[in-house]
Amino acid sequence: MPTNKDYERSPYNTNAMTEGEIVHKIKGHLKTWNLISTAYNYAIYILGFISISTSVFVAGFIGVKKEDSALLVVCPQTLKICAIISSVSLTLLTAFNIVRKSNDTRKAWRILNTALLFYHSGKYSIDKLIEEYYRGEEVIGTVDFNFNSKQEEVTGKGTINNTDSGTDGSNKNKKNKNNK
Repeated sequence: MPTNKDYERSPYNTNAMTEGEIVHKIKGHLKTWNLISTAYNYAIYILGFISISTSVFVAGFIGVKKEDSALLVVCPQTLKICAIISSVSLTLLTAFNIVRKSNDTRKAWRILNTALLFYHSGKYSIDKLIEEYYRGEEVIGTVDFNFNSKQEEVTGKGTINNTDSGTDGSNKNKKNKNNK
């Protein structure tokens, strides 16, 4: 069981850290957030390219018979595999909101990087720098899984914002029984 001494030495206890240690830790977070955002961007490029290229391939060769084309004939199993690859790629992009997560991570990086610059110029105190770090963490949020086929906006708090629903969960588009 952790003791008070363990907490005092913990990296989460900023009271036990010097200002230099806090700045060093924040610079480490900047590097990590930059790497995460870059990785998300590469995932977007790779999954997007795979999805588009395989769907174009399938669309170009579906229904082509040997007697119709002397250039290239693709067996049906290859087309099925390409269609599955395209679907999986697109699903990964949309289900995990990778584009939004990439933007959120880059936004958090910008917030923290700007705060660090203000801190080094003397315009921000260490407390303000820590507040901006926390703000960046809030922007990044958690990993969301968008399970709704209608692609409604996921808030990151485990709920879905449905523009058709009221706060009480009723559907505004449903006609009232008295209104015909």
